[in-house]
Amino acid sequence: MKAPLRAYLLLLVVALVIPLIGMLGFNVLRDAANTLEQARAAQRPLSASIAADMSHKIASTHETLRLIAERPRVQAMDPQQCDTVLADLHTLTPEYSNIVYTDRVGNTLCSAMPLPAGRPVNVGGTDWFQKVMAEQRFSVGRPHIGPITGKWVSVLSMPVREPGGVIVGAVHLPMDLRAFRPGLTARDLPPGSRFGLIGIDGTLIWRNEDPDGLIGTRPDWATASKIAEMQSGDFALTGIDGVARYYSTTPVPETDWVAFYGVPSTPITEHAQRNAMASAALGMALILGLALFALALARRIEQPVRSLAEAARAFSRGDRQAYAQPQGPTELADLARDFNTMVADRLQAETQLQAQRQQLQAAKDRLDLAMHIARMGLWTWDLRTGMVQGDDTLVQIFGDQDSEQRPMSIEEWRGRTHPEDLAALGPPLAACLKGETEQFEVAQRVRHHDGHWLWGLWRGRVTERDAQGRGIAMMGSFHDITEQRQAHERLQLAASVFTHAREGITITDTRGTIIDVNDTFTRITGYSREEAIGNNPRMLQSGRQGPEFYASMWQSLTEHGHWTGEVWNRRKNGELFAEIITISAVRNPLGATTHYVALFTDITSIKENERKLEHVAHYDALTGLPN
Repeated sequence: MKAPLRAYLLLLVVALVIPLIGMLGFNVLRDAANTLEQARAAQRPLSASIAADMSHKIASTHETLRLIAERPRVQAMDPQQCDTVLADLHTLTPEYSNIVYTDRVGNTLCSAMPLPAGRPVNVGGTDWFQKVMAEQRFSVGRPHIGPITGKWVSVLSMPVREPGGVIVGAVHLPMDLRAFRPGLTARDLPPGSRFGLIGIDGTLIWRNEDPDGLIGTRPDWATASKIAEMQSGDFALTGIDGVARYYSTTPVPETDWVAFYGVPSTPITEHAQRNAMASAALGMALILGLALFALALARRIEQPVRSLAEAARAFSRGDRQAYAQPQGPTELADLARDFNTMVADRLQAETQLQAQRQQLQAAKDRLDLAMHIARMGLWTWDLRTGMVQGDDTLVQIFGDQDSEQRPMSIEEWRGRTHPEDLAALGPPLAACLKGETEQFEVAQRVRHHDGHWLWGLWRGRVTERDAQGRGIAMMGSFHDITEQRQAHERLQLAASVFTHAREGITITDTRGTIIDVNDTFTRITGYSREEAIGNNPRMLQSGRQGPEFYASMWQSLTEHGHWTGEVWNRRKNGELFAEIITISAVRNPLGATTHYVALFTDITSIKENERKLEHVAHYDALTGLPN
């Protein structure tokens, strides 16, 4: 069905207004409920504060009792030697109606307050005394009228133990409950607030206002019963004064008491209703304004939109000169200008795209050149068809002709691999295909186009797998390492010559520190390779050559770069031996000396033969007399 744009806009306004009205009503109800819940939540910390104040008071009393019970004069339990600290502490802490300690059966031995008629009082039958003696630890007694002070108190008790740990009595602090003052004050709270403490048996322990004098009784209140029953939580109830309140309760630790706080609920409810009505009125005004604004906007956007739509249709037909006329509201005029900018940008983007393609091709050419210089070619293997495709660099490495740059079967590739290296490829390739390794790497010999063998390093990884996880495509590289292998073989040959040479070989740095020796050095000198490395050839000196000998040797090394001569040295076991030694300086390309290499041969036996021949030549063989 065809209809003008204005009709669709009007329909859109109606479709938006109806849900908005529903959302407004829901939000009004929700805000009212949230306001009530916030008001109720605001009082929860107040009951917790009362419980915390009382808990702090009890904890402080606990520490005081512990200190008193540890005093030697108290532990002595001598009524004739009462600890004077009782009277001092009672004077400093008026919230305690008395301070008393008793023996194990409840006889009052010492009291900060005078005893009635001056006679000891036995409290052994009280529940609070029996409780502390039964639990043998700090305890809080049930509120009652104190027999000594006559006040409404709760006795906090601590056992007294002699040094051996045996309980000999108890010390008691009757806490004056009417003197309890929590951190809350009436002027900081809403009018009509009620707060205090109630025992779980329903006894009213304390409250901020007690016009009826009910503290110390079990009033028949539904509120008191609810507080004692719930202990921790929130509820709403009407009190005996006819005022409905929200109550919050918190249990007091180490006691059977519950702290409560109640605030009148009528002001909170009325406040929530006023906020809800204000929110509803504001929301309806906004919705009405939105509807009127949408209708006015529909009148102004119809023509510019039509013009823009015609230009878009022309652009879609291929007209690259299709421009819209900027008109109407600012947004639509900007949209038309943006459309015109898009048309111009499209032509510029096509030009830039062509330039980027040229840049990408140049980058590819540079990469191909780098791969060619590094003699590294790329290959892809389609496991579904078994065909392997190499790039231009790989074709050049193998010496193939450009006409041979075609996909080859895996059997053809294997045919170019040295027979001795075929078995090495199987395990790493299988592990990679199964996903056990991320990629495989293996060195093999591959036949060049002219018939000689190349050493290459194959690397590859799976690039695509089927639904069952099996590899169906691989990609990798072939790096020509023929020169590296040849260099490695030359190094191995040099190392073998060094190790197995019949001459002893010593290599030192320019400071004369030995950095390596061969096996013949060890056999001749008796020093192991580990003992020689890091040492200095001076460890072999025999003392037969003087300083001028070594000065001449170093002068020859410095001037000519080598020195040859005979030297007497000493083996590790102390035995002297003669050697003929050649020392050569090793220089870098700049001519600077970096190392010295010494080759020596043990000629001790030769020197011994020379000595014998000389003796035969100059002495008679029979008489031993000189000729």
